[in-house]
Amino acid sequence: MSSRVLRLFAITALVATPIAACSGAVDVGGFGPADGGANVDGAPSASTIDSGKPVPTGPTVEVRLRATQAVVPVAPSTAGQTPLAQSLAILSLLLYKDAADTDPLVVFDAKQTTTNGVECSVSDKADTAIATVPIAGLKAGRYTRARIGVASVKWKVRGVAHVSTLAVPGTFETVQVLTKGASAEGQVREQGYYKTVFETTGQAPFPTEGNQQLPIPPQSGIVKFVNEGSAAFYEFPVDLTVDLGVTQNLASIFEVNTYENFRWTDQDMPNYTVGAWDTTGAAFEPVVSFGVNSATLTFAQK
Repeated sequence: MSSRVLRLFAITALVATPIAACSGAVDVGGFGPADGGANVDGAPSASTIDSGKPVPTGPTVEVRLRATQAVVPVAPSTAGQTPLAQSLAILSLLLYKDAADTDPLVVFDAKQTTTNGVECSVSDKADTAIATVPIAGLKAGRYTRARIGVASVKWKVRGVAHVSTLAVPGTFETVQVLTKGASAEGQVREQGYYKTVFETTGQAPFPTEGNQQLPIPPQSGIVKFVNEGSAAFYEFPVDLTVDLGVTQNLASIFEVNTYENFRWTDQDMPNYTVGAWDTTGAAFEPVVSFGVNSATLTFAQK
């Protein structure tokens, strides 16, 4: 199967409708899962790293990513499916006071412990701890822009591969590196590395891998993809006012909706099936949406 079909899979998670947000941020000194050990996905705790700074004590803010596939309206002119599995690896969260700000507040930076980030499922009801940051390390102020660093993405979707006169149903499972230095398939990779495995009943899995320049994904709402220095970010406006007077632990919940978020336009071609994503390897039915449907960021007492 030609690698050209893989280009459509390059960027998925966090291409969203505008993100609503509430207050909360932290400097880079000292963070990790609330229990001080490994996070829920097995990555090492950042709290075990000596950053050279005193680790603030006292109340904390725990950042979590939660996913839902509750039914939401979809474009009736397109076909769609909810991926069988999907995840993204989050590296960092940076906050900016305005567009001219060149010294962002680093809420957390997982590169202190791993260049792979914290892998977060965005399948239904997934709930992943990303980082816990001390409120004493916060820097008071109002922030209007945020960036989320993303190391890599993974997803698995159903499709039909057309070879000569045959139409073969199966699945396409893909990993792609978005930030240079992340690992995939057991090796540290350059930005743009990908591997897709096509599987169908009765046949050996068919892998394809390589490197490609990252395409710019479709923009949804006011969230945009930023690629700077071989590092990938999702950027969006926020209205965050950091108040250092908080005296209790807080939870910051980043929630995304991924119901039927992989969408395409059916084509009238021989052997193609309405409602199925069809590909010949050299061509594929046009994908019109492959990000999350929406995202919110909220704060609450734990």
